[in-house]
Parts: sequence; structure tokens; C-alpha cells
Amino acid sequence: MRGAVRTVTIARLRVGIHYGWLGILALVTWSLAGVFLPQEYPDWPGWLYWLSAGTAALLLLWSSLLHEAAHALVGRRFGRPMPAIMLFALGEQIGAGVPYRSARQELLTAAAGPAVSLVLAGLLFDITTIMHPLSGPLAAPLNVAALVNLLLGLLNLIPAFPLDGGRIAAALIWRATGSRERAARLASALGHGIGYFLVFAGVFLVLSGLVLTGIWALFIGWLLGTAPRFRRERPDEDANLPPGTPIA
Repeated sequence: MRGAVRTVTIARLRVGIHYGWLGILALVTWSLAGVFLPQEYPDWPGWLYWLSAGTAALLLLWSSLLHEAAHALVGRRFGRPMPAIMLFALGEQIGAGVPYRSARQELLTAAAGPAVSLVLAGLLFDITTIMHPLSGPLAAPLNVAALVNLLLGLLNLIPAFPLDGGRIAAALIWRATGSRERAARLASALGHGIGYFLVFAGVFLVLSGLVLTGIWALFIGWLLGTAPRFRRERPDEDANLPPGTPIA
């Protein structure tokens, strides 16, 4: 895995974390410690904001790994080779260059990640409801992680390729039109359009004084706007698969 640090193995999936994730963790930690937590808990000492924010950022990292692992495990269930996960800004399952055999397979695989994120959000919210009266410093990171998982699940349902919602939209279009390539091209174009809109919206929010919200809108818009456009998938294009790997 080039440009990544190999960390753990989950269910026979090698997991790598891209160095760019350090920037994401830093942005999340700064957003929480500098803005969110001081507003929610104004009486805490300064060091506790950073400790809670760092803990919440690590919980986000593990939540993202579970999100991507869900995609990979469902894909593996449908016979796709999924030897590894590369965790970067938008996530990646190594081996996913092999085309799906049906729209149903693509739909279920794409939906698995948001489903796991939303379930985690519900579980964490339940835990924090129990813990909150006992200890704010202990409950706060879990509460933040629950909120982030909720946002992660909902964000990924936006119909913008390469987000999961874009892949879900592509699967539905594929099923309706019978053309996988046409569906993927439409989803890719929609994703870039939404990305450019978020960039302009982010600039407007920053100029309007909503700096933190604007920065996140700019960041997400930039990721979507610069994501690789659709190209026809072939197993030979995946460096982890030997040439001529059968897909059917």
C-alpha cells in the first residue's frame, strides 16, 4: 500500500491508513477542541478539550475502518477479491476494481457502509445517554463519535460519486437502464457537480463568517470535485490482481 501506514488486519483484510488521514484527524481534533467542546462544556480546563477531541478523532478513525470493512466484507460475499482496505479521505477497498455482476450486488455493497455508520451512531447515542449523568469527560468523546457516525452515514448517502450514495444511485440507474457504464458516468458527473457546488458554498460561508462550516464544505467539495472520473473497470487495472483474473 503506497503512501500508507499498515496498521491491523480485520477479518483477513489488511488495513492501511493514508498519510493524508493525519490531516483529517488534525482538522477534526482542532474543530472539536477549538469550537465544539468549549461551547458544550464551558467549565472544562483547556487540556481536557484536547484530550476529549483526540479521543473522539480516534473513535472516528475506527468507525471509518468499520464502515469500509462492511463494504469489503459484503463485496467478498459476492465473490469479489477484497484483500485490503486503504483508508484515505473517501475510503477504498483494494480489489474493488473488479466489476459487479449485477445492480443488486453493487447496491447492497454500497449500502453496507452507511448502514454500519448509522447503527454505530444509534449504539453510541444509547451509551452516552446512560453515561452522561455520570461523567461528562467520559461521555463527551462517545457523544461526538455518535454524532460523527450519524453525519458519516448521512453524508455518504448523498448521490454523488464516489460517495456511497453515488454508487447506490448508479446501481439504481443501472437497474433501470440496463447499462452499467451509462449509470456510472451519470453518477460521476453528478458527483463532480455537487462537489463544485459545495466549493462555492464553502467560499460563501467563510466570507459570511461561518468559517468552520465553510472549511468543511470546501474540503468535502474539493474531494468530490477532484475525485477521478469514471473509467471502465477491468480486473487488470487493479495492481493487486494478476492479469486475466476472471470476474464471472
